[in-house]
Amino acid sequence: WFERISMAVIFFNCVTLGMYQPCIDQVCNTNRCRILQMLDDFIFAFFAVEMSIKMVAMGIYGKGTYLAETWNRLDCFIVVAGAVEYCLDMENMNLSAIRTIRVLRPLRAINRIPSMRILVMLLLDTLPMLGNVLLLCFFVFFIFGIVGVQLWAGILRQRCYLDLPKGIHPPPTLPLSSYYKVQETEKDYICSLAKDSGMHTCGSLPPTKWDGRFCNDSVVPGIPVGMDGLSVNGSCINWNQYYTDCRAGEKNPFQGAISFDNIGLAWVAIFLVISLEGWTDIMYYVQDAHSFWDWVYFVLLIVIGSFFMINLCLVVIATQFSETKKREMERMRLERARYQSTSTLASTSASESTSCYRQIIKYIAHLWRRSKRRILRRYRAYRSRKNGALGAALPTPLALPNYPSVEDPASPQSSTAVAAMAVSPTVTSSKHSNNNKCNNQLLAPPGMMPILPTLAMSLWPEPFQAAAAVEVSEHRRSPIARYFSLVKKYYKTFQRSVKALVEHKYFQQGLLGAILINTLSMGIEYHNQPEELTLTVEFSNVVFSAIFAIEMLLKVIAEGPLNYVGNGFNVFDGVIVILSLVEVFQSFNRFEGDDGGSSGLSVLRTFRLLRILKLVRFMPNLRRQLIVMLRTMDNVAVFFALLLLFIFIFSILGMNLFGCKFCRKTSDQSTSCDRKNFDSLLWAIVTVFQFNMFFNFQGDGSRSCTCSEILDRDPGCVCDRKHFNTLLWATVTVFQASSILTQEDWNVVLFNGMEKTSHWAALYFVALMTFGNYVLFNLLVAILVEGF
Repeated sequence: WFERISMAVIFFNCVTLGMYQPCIDQVCNTNRCRILQMLDDFIFAFFAVEMSIKMVAMGIYGKGTYLAETWNRLDCFIVVAGAVEYCLDMENMNLSAIRTIRVLRPLRAINRIPSMRILVMLLLDTLPMLGNVLLLCFFVFFIFGIVGVQLWAGILRQRCYLDLPKGIHPPPTLPLSSYYKVQETEKDYICSLAKDSGMHTCGSLPPTKWDGRFCNDSVVPGIPVGMDGLSVNGSCINWNQYYTDCRAGEKNPFQGAISFDNIGLAWVAIFLVISLEGWTDIMYYVQDAHSFWDWVYFVLLIVIGSFFMINLCLVVIATQFSETKKREMERMRLERARYQSTSTLASTSASESTSCYRQIIKYIAHLWRRSKRRILRRYRAYRSRKNGALGAALPTPLALPNYPSVEDPASPQSSTAVAAMAVSPTVTSSKHSNNNKCNNQLLAPPGMMPILPTLAMSLWPEPFQAAAAVEVSEHRRSPIARYFSLVKKYYKTFQRSVKALVEHKYFQQGLLGAILINTLSMGIEYHNQPEELTLTVEFSNVVFSAIFAIEMLLKVIAEGPLNYVGNGFNVFDGVIVILSLVEVFQSFNRFEGDDGGSSGLSVLRTFRLLRILKLVRFMPNLRRQLIVMLRTMDNVAVFFALLLLFIFIFSILGMNLFGCKFCRKTSDQSTSCDRKNFDSLLWAIVTVFQFNMFFNFQGDGSRSCTCSEILDRDPGCVCDRKHFNTLLWATVTVFQASSILTQEDWNVVLFNGMEKTSHWAALYFVALMTFGNYVLFNLLVAILVEGF
């Protein structure tokens, strides 16, 4: 119970951490914030008491003590950090750095979940070998970083600045920027100095475009220019021809985040290139400012860093996974043996590889058989009480036929036998059966039957006893019971015939042909197709739905309901058939004029595509691979639980670091707010899953938004969609940065974080990408490889 209470407090702490709102709780002056602070004090006190109790019970230092286990040392570190936070709070010192340690509290749940502990221990076991890989990565980063600093320090700041001839004064209403910017795309135009051989020069700027046409006129000194920037004769002037001064400016591209000005920023750029996200833009900028042949540097960096070093992590994790899993499974088996239940469900052998679903089906079948036995037992007891004893219902036999070997009943031997039977009919019956003298005995006379009711049965020959028992049984059974017995007999015969039909090769081949034809019929539809084709497809859908429904019905009859649902493939087929029938019924309602379910019909139509998966049953190799994948689902589920925990921790950390900092106040107030932020836990989660837009906040006259402007939804306050203002958006931002599938647009969040805070923010995003993509993704691959 102590561990369960501790787990409940940990999950409750996750809820309180997720309720933090950086835009509101910077100054804790609301009732909500005060309540959260009180709950946090209670949680800290509980963790401190828990640590104290364990230290008293186990000891503090030494073998087998509290600090001997790694997870306990992590718990101790979290508690000590919380104590330091409270001490500094009394001194009114800055707590922003120490408060971030709170995000490690959910890690306490790992040691209390054995299956998740296996994966974490695997990662810890790979640290020695991963350390060698990281050392190799450090050398690669260091070498390529030094080369980049030596070649390209400061060149990404180079811009084409305006250099008007003497005597030319543009009108003040003409919006000419101090340096040239690419129109429409808002990308930076980086120029090459005369000493370099870059691909962009200030003399090769495209002409100014005004009102949909290119301008080619020039300004004549001494002749005034109109307020709209046109010459006196009405022709437009090519102002871009005066951006001729190529020199280093103040800002680097990508919001000042990417450059080779020092070794630290060079490492950030190298990490972006290795991640393969936006690396071409960096290469193009370097080629524009320095040389075309700089592509060799980036190609070598990708081959060595992305294709070689990153895959080394996969090799290390995959080779270590099997050994760690075996060791931790043995540990789990020993722990489970201490708490093993004595129930019938827990008596299953641990080595039996049965899934949870099959165990449920077996338990349901067990309950059905037990209920059936109880009902039959009660019914038999009821019939027994109603009809009386079996002996009372027997007819009184008179005598056996006159066999030649039958003796005279009046003989002494016969009377002795009868007397012996009266004393011990059981012994007599046993002696009779052992000596095989059934043909030499007589039945008792009619007068003796009321006195010895079992004597007649023991004296009957065995064939006559069986016939009499069958006759009595048939006589005692009610007409309803005899009717159901007959129905059951014919149903068994019918079931065997249906099973033979279902298992026949021609039936299987016909079903395979129906699946293929149905797949082709779904693939011939196209936009603006004729009405005849639509009707044909709808009719074919009804036909195939009926065929698959009949197949399901025949399989249910052949295998029985419980055996049918015991197979996962049969359940999958049944779900598809049921959804298809629902769709067919809705189609009939639509044809009759009822369009109320048209939206639901369009959704159900998408389930037709699942019919093609029925082909798996006819492809043994593919089915075998699918079964192997399904067997790894337990490990994959644990992996996703670990991934969610990882995303949650980094989302909370992002809220504490970047909450309410991805917004700017613009002068024109014309741009809508972006959604990628970390302003709350919900927005952090959404930002993890989706990166949609990127706003370049390099315009003049902009400033950082205040919290009140963000909360009041000021129309001039522009917030990037990749933000950490809420938990939802913080999680989405984290998921995008650590997405194990796409890595889509994560560099945009990096640029925003480095611009709004400092260049040290890159450490957060580098750690996020390293653990989320290169470690956890390779862990998933190792799980699948070990399963195969």
